[in-house]
Amino acid sequence: MAAKRTYSVRLDDDQLRELEARADHIGLSVGHMIRGAIKDFLRQEQEKDYLNNVRIDIITAVNRLARQVEKDRAEQQLIMGVLDYLREWLGFALPAPADKAAAQALQAKRTQDFYERLPSFFVNKSRAKVTERAEQIGAADETLQTESDEKDFSHDEGES
Repeated sequence: MAAKRTYSVRLDDDQLRELEARADHIGLSVGHMIRGAIKDFLRQEQEKDYLNNVRIDIITAVNRLARQVEKDRAEQQLIMGVLDYLREWLGFALPAPADKAAAQALQAKRTQDFYERLPSFFVNKSRAKVTERAEQIGAADETLQTESDEKDFSHDEGES
């Protein structure tokens, strides 16, 4: 058994009287109570360290999940962008040319156009760029329609 070390502790008179009274009431020595208090304090510190480690593990797991959600969201936006492009391409595709060389040239042109437009389909802040692009196209169409209506109107006035 290892030798125990002795530490000198200074207590106020009130603290010493209260400690001795409590020790007499319980039936333990003052030294035993002090050792018990130190043991409880060290156990509480170990529990605090354990809880802090658990908290750190939880924060790490939540951060990992948040990153995974962001990756999944980006992949979803990519898929939505591809589907939007395919919808647009299928909606406005010209009939395929009769000869194979012209069809391959058209395919290469469409593929290049898709790759150039692909970054515009990714997430921008909290909204998909696909949504923003669709709104821009819609606004541009409305602007063009309004301008053409105004030109028609001014053209009619010029004739009268």
